Amino acid sequence: LYIVEWILYLCVIYFFLNFLTVYHYQNIFSLCYLFLLVFSISIFTVYFLILFFKNKDCIQNIFVLIMIPIGLSFLFLMLPDFIPDEPAHFQKAYLTSNFNFTSSIQVFIDSDYVVQEIKNYSEILPSIYFDFGSSNYTEFNNACGYNFILYLLPALGINLGKLLHLSLYGCYYLGRMVNLCVYIFFGYYSIKLAPKMKWIIFAFMFNPMFIHLAASYSSDCMINSVCIFSVAYFTKLYYSEENITNRDIVIVISLIFLIAVVKYAFLPLFGIYFLIIPKLLNIERSQWIFLICCIVLGISFLGLHVFVLAKNGETIESQVSYLIENNVDPGKQIELLLSNPVNILAMIKNTFIENKDFYFSSFVGQLGWLNIGINIISHRLFYFLLFFSACLEKNTFSILNRIWFLLLSMVLGIIIILGLYLYWTPVGYPISLGVQGRYFAPTILLILTAVSNGILSKIKYKNEIVFLLAVLVNIFVFKDVFLFFL
Repeated sequence: LYIVEWILYLCVIYFFLNFLTVYHYQNIFSLCYLFLLVFSISIFTVYFLILFFKNKDCIQNIFVLIMIPIGLSFLFLMLPDFIPDEPAHFQKAYLTSNFNFTSSIQVFIDSDYVVQEIKNYSEILPSIYFDFGSSNYTEFNNACGYNFILYLLPALGINLGKLLHLSLYGCYYLGRMVNLCVYIFFGYYSIKLAPKMKWIIFAFMFNPMFIHLAASYSSDCMINSVCIFSVAYFTKLYYSEENITNRDIVIVISLIFLIAVVKYAFLPLFGIYFLIIPKLLNIERSQWIFLICCIVLGISFLGLHVFVLAKNGETIESQVSYLIENNVDPGKQIELLLSNPVNILAMIKNTFIENKDFYFSSFVGQLGWLNIGINIISHRLFYFLLFFSACLEKNTFSILNRIWFLLLSMVLGIIIILGLYLYWTPVGYPISLGVQGRYFAPTILLILTAVSNGILSKIKYKNEIVFLLAVLVNIFVFKDVFLFFL
């Protein structure tokens, strides 16, 4: 059913892009494509409403139903390479599609690829076609150094495009679609498995910032998805009366070591699992052996990444230039901070005071390369949606549990700021540079977990209110993005 929805909405986008393309190149309004656009929108709307009313009481199904058109809209509204660091992420995905799993920054890509080559919507369709001729390749040197596992699935999309003899940008958009599917997959199972916090997860994943990253090659798609799923799985284990199974062990250990490899600064998030230690202590002896084996395998994977795949990792030239020109030296920075521990507290305080407005703004908006601002309505509506969703479900977390969640969120926030202070900020600078609001995704999720309550659980039409707000937030953002590229 959702595949049909996906195809129907792609038809809507196809006729819309055709209408724009004809107008751009021929300066006429194509009545034919206008009719086909209206007809496809009508068919899609009818199909959407049928599924909506059929599944309106199943939150995870409604999540997929709404996320498909919103995600695909972002996927085509945001032109290639206009997402933060997407050229580096795409080049890494292309490198992975060639079965090169190292941290090399060099990759040969079809010569049709040029960074930010497509600059308006009328150029999208002409760049997607079947190409049965021989290809020429150009060397690029900006592939990012993250572990290949973040790009394995979009790389499969690229390889599918190669097998179908699609043009470079045909492969490009297929890879984006696979990444969006990853986001939808994790969102669906996060909501489905969580006995509590379903509404928080639903609302959280409709953040325009997260969706526009998910509809690109950004590694944040997988990282944010895994963080959200980790919290959801914790609630499953915490509230379940069943014993911990080997499947639970495999999933949790996999999540921990995946984050350890790709974003170790987020590891404190897994401090929430300390609350299920009493349940863990009751597992059988054979399960303890199984747990130890899983940990050994996880450490082996981490060692493979550190000592083999990332051993000869290089830094992108533009980053090297920035680090040298701005006197970024982690060693000297650490010495300065340790010379007077008060410096650490002062730096963290100054950073928040100086950048708090930017953090709130860039957690939701400041799309693209921080150059696409969103309207104030979407910005305020989304924060209201988060607050509203946090008040819809009552849970049994104790005061101490909630304090623990807040402490973990504080630790995460401090580590994020310190990390950028050490590796991106000039020595002795009073604040941490390079920190964006979206980096605090796990921090915000823990805060929402800590303050979640059921004071609005009896409100009428709460499902419809959340669904409507999630849609409105992003529809208004579509207008901002469209006008930016128009």
